[in-house]
Order: sequence, then structure tokens, then C-alpha cells
Amino acid sequence: MVDNGSTDVTVCFVQRHFPHVRVVEAGCNLGAPARNLGVELAETPYVAFADDDSWWAAGALELAAHLLDAHPRTPCPASWRRR
Repeated sequence: MVDNGSTDVTVCFVQRHFPHVRVVEAGCNLGAPARNLGVELAETPYVAFADDDSWWAAGALELAAHLLDAHPRTPCPASWRRR
């Protein structure tokens, strides 16, 4: 996880509840380069981005991984919700 200069308790929460997750603190908001850093450092076959306005439904990331495994030519699953 790349902490892109957050000012809340996200880093502490992740470190406490998900100690296996590597946290890289950018120190300030780098914008898009922070995402590039996360992709570069990732040790997993897939990455997912989450910003302060992101919301992932329970099981959504697991479902996306299963879809990508089943359909490897799929470039990028995405969804949005109208408000």
C-alpha cells in the first residue's frame, strides 16, 4: 500500500489490522506517480487502486481476480456507480 500523504488514521489501521501488508509512505501527495510506485513495488499479479472517494464492495476484488484468471486477455475490469 502506498500512502499518498494521507492525514487520517489509514496507515495505523492497515498496520494494526493487516500486518502482512507492506506500507510505503510517500510523505506527501505525489498524485499519479504514487500509483506508478505502487505498481512497481507490487509483488502480486494484480493491483487495485483506492482513493479517498473509492468504495469496494465485499468480495469485489476477489471476483475481479477470478475474472482476470478466467479471462487473461481482459485488460482492466472496472465499474462505477451513479449517484
